[in-house]
Amino acid sequence: MPAISTSAVVVSVRDLGLSTRDVDWMSVLTPLRNNTFFERDDCQVFTTSLIKRGILSGREAALFVTNVATGLPLSSPTDMTVTLEGCEALCGPPTFYIDAGPRFMTWVLPITLLLSNIELSPTDKRRYSTLIEVLGNPAGSIWSLTHKLQTWNRLYYFAEDFVFEQDGIRPRGALHNTARRARYAVLRMANIIQRSWHSKIRRRQFTESKTLKSARKNEETILQQEMKVRVIATVLAGFEELLGAAATEAFFNTIMSELWNEDQHIHWVSAAGELAGGRTDEFFRTLLAVAIYMLQVASAFVKGVGGEPQTPPGGVIASGVFLSYLVPTAVLSNCIGAFTDRRTCLRIISKLVEVTAPDDIHDRPPIPDRDLCEATSWEDYFHQFHFRGGNPTYRPFKISNLNGTWAVFKTVLTAIWSICPVLAGFAGAYPILIYALPTGFSCRHIWLLLIFTLWIASLIFSISLHIMQWGPESRRWQAILAKDFIIGTGALVVIVLSAVGAFNSCSCWGRALWVSKVVIPLITTGFYKEQGQTIFPWIVTPVLVFQLLFCAVVIFANRRGVYVMRWNEEPRRRVWEEEQKEASRKEAVGREAVRRLGVDGEETETAVVDTPGMEPIPLESSQGLAQAGPDEEAEGSLDGTTSMLQEEEEWFDAQPDTHVEEVSDDAAEPPSLPGKKPEVVEQINEVIEHQVSGAEQAKEMGPEPRYDNFAVQRYDHRYYLILWKASKPQRDEEGTG
Repeated sequence: MPAISTSAVVVSVRDLGLSTRDVDWMSVLTPLRNNTFFERDDCQVFTTSLIKRGILSGREAALFVTNVATGLPLSSPTDMTVTLEGCEALCGPPTFYIDAGPRFMTWVLPITLLLSNIELSPTDKRRYSTLIEVLGNPAGSIWSLTHKLQTWNRLYYFAEDFVFEQDGIRPRGALHNTARRARYAVLRMANIIQRSWHSKIRRRQFTESKTLKSARKNEETILQQEMKVRVIATVLAGFEELLGAAATEAFFNTIMSELWNEDQHIHWVSAAGELAGGRTDEFFRTLLAVAIYMLQVASAFVKGVGGEPQTPPGGVIASGVFLSYLVPTAVLSNCIGAFTDRRTCLRIISKLVEVTAPDDIHDRPPIPDRDLCEATSWEDYFHQFHFRGGNPTYRPFKISNLNGTWAVFKTVLTAIWSICPVLAGFAGAYPILIYALPTGFSCRHIWLLLIFTLWIASLIFSISLHIMQWGPESRRWQAILAKDFIIGTGALVVIVLSAVGAFNSCSCWGRALWVSKVVIPLITTGFYKEQGQTIFPWIVTPVLVFQLLFCAVVIFANRRGVYVMRWNEEPRRRVWEEEQKEASRKEAVGREAVRRLGVDGEETETAVVDTPGMEPIPLESSQGLAQAGPDEEAEGSLDGTTSMLQEEEEWFDAQPDTHVEEVSDDAAEPPSLPGKKPEVVEQINEVIEHQVSGAEQAKEMGPEPRYDNFAVQRYDHRYYLILWKASKPQRDEEGTG
């Protein structure tokens, strides 16, 4: 067969006397193309011009698809469909869309910007590993967020059981029996609307009350009980934030038995207020970002909102819908929030333990399952913070349940429910590609199935590593993070490339994988306009509505958990007012702690001490200890104690720069004050230990009171009183009150 030169291409092929089956259309038509790469509209214009100029016949079966019904080739300017050979010869090699920017800005960028709204844990640069986990294991991340809210929800009911048991309303543990829990769950679901509104409960209490006074009393009682439950649950949530997997129900029982006391309630209130105030709250900002994303989606379909698009939306919609799981991820992460600093929660909880723990708690030997904190160095603790519970999107211990009741059923149910947002995105993207050209299962479905399969495999892999306890936790986390990085970055790159035209080729646009014949329609504007008005909106809208409903269901089902850490202004103001009242009372009590009633020759008086949980200490001597004025010394004696205190004062006046050096907690014996016998120091401690405890607590939990003539220093878990004259400047050192 003689070769056809490029100079002869202007001559009709049929005029050469050759069979069209023997023509190499690629070499014939390539020099005539104005466009170098594949673009449907340009290809259609180029082909029509060749036919009109007589260079190319519109009846070439090798180039144009024949209509089965009419037997005519589809080569008209209004209905042009080419074969794979004709597409490669007329349209050119693969390339990105000429409108890749608008496509990316409309469908992919808005949904990926929700990544910036995901709340990150306060773990320096490792905080950005949260984004890797969300992209590489989306189902596991949503599961972890749901588990966090479930844990808070369970802590609320744990605190409610504790408070109700104390008030005699319901025996504690009544909800721990399986049958009782089942019955309670049924009743709670049947009355879920009624129980969700506190106002309705209060109106019922008002109706049952006989007088307005009793109604107000009942109302206040309910508010106090709710506040107490909320305070306890918030503090327990702080412990859970620190310990993660170690925070079991047995652990919380230990916390309540060791640290809770009605007299210590103010310290719990203060700690709960600080914990709630220390968490970020960007929930409504995230809702605004989601609303803007929804508006962006609507603008692609509604001409009155977004105008006429340059090209009607088609298969690119699938990329945005596939990533729609980021909507519930961003909403739930901001519903939970995070501490602005990883030391905030630790500082608040440590302060609470220091104030409320029994005096001998540090001297007790370690007891399995009863340690309040695991023995570890601070460096190790902060290094492990990200994978020990500090990151709400990575909670490998979520396969276990807090109280163990129905653990398997609850875990499986929560896992399946958490996969639903990812499954909904896949279920929406798949039919969109089915109804896009070429209709049916095409090559673009391959990346969709591949990424979805990798996401499910990523979840299974992470769970398997935790179940098998492979290696230490740090090594396990590094392996999971590496896996998520590979899958997440790969998935995001493929999705973005698909949206901007990575599959924009003759082979992919015309190949339905179960059909051997490849046909590529060059005129698609009318088809996609019709699909954009009839089919695509009915696929996209249910998917996005489901993602929002998923958030609403999770938040509503765990609304008590959200209630734990989401304090509005009213309870915060009440906590602040209570702290101010307690601080004022503590300051007055601290001043009274150094004043003894009675004078020489009078009958024994009682020291005025108003420290919670402590009885006033009677003075056994007939001589009291007078209050020392600014320029006078204390008089009187109490078994020689007063004279010893005077000697202490004189000693400090003689050595103004001397102070008692702090000793470590490992010291076997408490240090002795300079120049004094150990038994003298012990005698001082026995007299004043209870009196100064109130002042110490006031310093720990409230504004520092101003004491003119003494300070409290603590060594080896014992209190020492150091006196100064009123004219002596007060020492501003840690441990000095």
